[in-house]
Amino acid sequence: MTWHGYLGLINTGLAKGERDTLKALVKQLGPSQDRDPSRINHSRERLDGAGILIVAAFEEGEIDEDGFKARLETITGIGAGEWVTEESKASFGNYSSNLTTYSARGTDYITVIHFGGSSGTWEEGKDEANNYIIANAGAWEGIRVR
Repeated sequence: MTWHGYLGLINTGLAKGERDTLKALVKQLGPSQDRDPSRINHSRERLDGAGILIVAAFEEGEIDEDGFKARLETITGIGAGEWVTEESKASFGNYSSNLTTYSARGTDYITVIHFGGSSGTWEEGKDEANNYIIANAGAWEGIRVR
């Protein structure tokens, strides 16, 4: 199943090299070609490198919990079975977003945000991502999703 939407990855504990590897991996998600350009992976990083927003048409297995655990295992060497997730919800505008924090060995490493929820529409995700950036403008240096 394909989900066309916005993701945010916020680094909370990865070392710079691990963070750079994760960003490179997620920039490869989604189709490389599509009749609808909004379905092709587009990303924007925070200037401090601690966060990235991505919009694309993702395959479910690419962005589910197991997919992120496998990527984190590849990057950190910590086995997929050692990762623990904590899920929460937040609203940055008119919709609800799902937040999943990935932790291992007592350290939070990354929080993944499904803007507009994991079953939300592209438009709902765009609204949530825009409002997230506005609410966190200091960290994102005024970047605005288009």
